[in-house]
Amino acid sequence: MTRKDFETIAQVLAKHHASEQIVAALSAEFSEMYPAERNSKGKVARGFDPERFRDAALPLSRTVYVASAWWHDCEPFVAVAGNNPKTVERAIFRAMRDAATDAYNGSEPEDSRKVRDYLADICWTGVDGMQFDSVIPARTIESYESDNPHYTGDIDYTDYVALRDGERDAIVYLPTC
Repeated sequence: MTRKDFETIAQVLAKHHASEQIVAALSAEFSEMYPAERNSKGKVARGFDPERFRDAALPLSRTVYVASAWWHDCEPFVAVAGNNPKTVERAIFRAMRDAATDAYNGSEPEDSRKVRDYLADICWTGVDGMQFDSVIPARTIESYESDNPHYTGDIDYTDYVALRDGERDAIVYLPTC
């Protein structure tokens, strides 16, 4: 079977809301039938990739990566989620740099601080892996997974779908309050 075949099976399971037990059983069977060959980076080069299959079959249980940033002694001003930890890291650094630049541009002329000084005042969490349904608000999931999805004010629908479906470069800016 090809990777496309496994993805098609996973999409059918996701569409019909298959249980975790069914996905685990199929994953175990496929792992025995099509053993994985890994490349030098430890990624599955050929054969069956159980983690990728599970993420595709159970999209609301997939791992997403999250980071947030805040000014020293303040609440977070930005939170970012994505499917790739490097992409999330780049997005949070870009948001931090933009905030530092805005602070510099809005400062008084006699203030001698530079952008890097403002950037030093911003803290961040690092990139952490979390389960999709623990990051996205429940009302957003309920709305967008219903037969008649409507905007909830948290996340744009196309961003939600990109994150849920595992698009590698998907970046979603999450509500911070």
